[in-house]
Amino acid sequence: MRRILLGIAAAVLLAAPVFAADIPAAAPIGKGPIMMPPASDWTTCYVGGNVGWGRANHDYISAGGLSEGRTTADGVVAGGQAGCDAQVAGYWVLACKG
Repeated sequence: MRRILLGIAAAVLLAAPVFAADIPAAAPIGKGPIMMPPASDWTTCYVGGNVGWGRANHDYISAGGLSEGRTTADGVVAGGQAGCDAQVAGYWVLACKG
């Protein structure tokens, strides 16, 4: 019984450094304040465009069944956007888009 207890005690003493192996040896403690990254600024102007292909088919019947028809549209669809954003009072962004 004595050998078993000595074996367990030796295993615990020899394994003790393994438990702290994930802690770096030179961990900086109390080196000063943590520096925060600079805040982002959303103030900017932009211009953009888009081009695509569109296809639409519409069947319609008016009230009373007096008129019926079909509309088909097929072709290029294009557009654009432009605007300016201004960041004010820290977290608010005002947007002007056209």
